[in-house]
Formats: sequence, C-alpha cells, structure tokens
Amino acid sequence: MNISYNWLKEYVDFDLTPDEVAAALTSIGLETGSVEEVQTVKGGLEGLVIGEVLTCEPHPNSDHMHITTVNLAASARSEHRSAEMRCIRVGSFRAAKGRADRKP
Repeated sequence: MNISYNWLKEYVDFDLTPDEVAAALTSIGLETGSVEEVQTVKGGLEGLVIGEVLTCEPHPNSDHMHITTVNLAASARSEHRSAEMRCIRVGSFRAAKGRADRKP
C-alpha cells in the first residue's frame, strides 16, 4: 500500500521529513519498503521559463503564427537578472502583449 506524505500531513500534525516518517512507522511495526518522490508532471517543472510578452505581431508568411518579443527576466525567480529579450515565433491564438505565458 502506498501512502502519500502530503495526505498523511492533512490528518496528523508533524514536522518530520518523509524519511523520518518512514523510520517512525517502521519502529512501531509498520513495514516501509521505500520512500519515493512522485511528480505530478513527469520531470517536474525543470526547464520551464516564464516571460512577459512585450510585442506581438502577425507573422508575415502565416495566417495563424505570431512573432513576439518576450522579456524572460520578468519571472519572479529571476528578479535579480537583467532583462533578457527573446524573439519567439508563437502559434497560440492566446499570445498577446502584456500576457505572461509559459514555454517548455
């Protein structure tokens, strides 16, 4: 049987790490096979970049593409970085100036 650490914390108030919980459960006679980290999104959010769309113009050779200028330093994680502008071709109909979107 698998038990979620976060689920257990909803029912019991404790300040133990997952490994310490496993050791505590084992010490009272409940067998724990292993502790595994499970990610909702496989690979986590590693490589995810958030930026602010500064400009959004129609692509000259396409009726559904846009060419955007994106400030990648707009994310909270990079608030101490200087502005990093990128020109990105976008196929999303939601792309618009002032919008903060994610790109993998």
